[in-house]
Amino acid sequence: MVSPLWKACSEGNLENVVELLKDATPVDIEVKDHTGVTPLIEAVKNGHVEIVRVLLDKGADPTNASSQGPPESYTSDPVIHGLISVAKGKMAQAAAQQQQQQQQQRAASLPERWRVAAQRCAQRLSGDIPMACE
Repeated sequence: MVSPLWKACSEGNLENVVELLKDATPVDIEVKDHTGVTPLIEAVKNGHVEIVRVLLDKGADPTNASSQGPPESYTSDPVIHGLISVAKGKMAQAAAQQQQQQQQQRAASLPERWRVAAQRCAQRLSGDIPMACE
């Protein structure tokens, strides 16, 4: 048994998908069938480009693979590959921003002397300054 969203994605029913996504939770968007196929994979597999776009815009995980592989392995459509690639890039960018914020929060909690030393080490590691950490 699959969810109404999964079924609408499989059938290519864009209007129904949009309606179902209005109240969808992340769990609804990532629900899998018995082989691990998500609504995104089902839309990719059936070539429903606009549904793929809507799912990714709503937060479907482009890295959530089934037992047969990741979403992009189900198609050769360059438009779908592009949409998935852009979504993966956005995820990577968001993760990098979150990591940077966490580092800034940790640094803000350090005593000033340690913070300066940590900044120098970080600059040294990134190649911004050619001096040893002090």
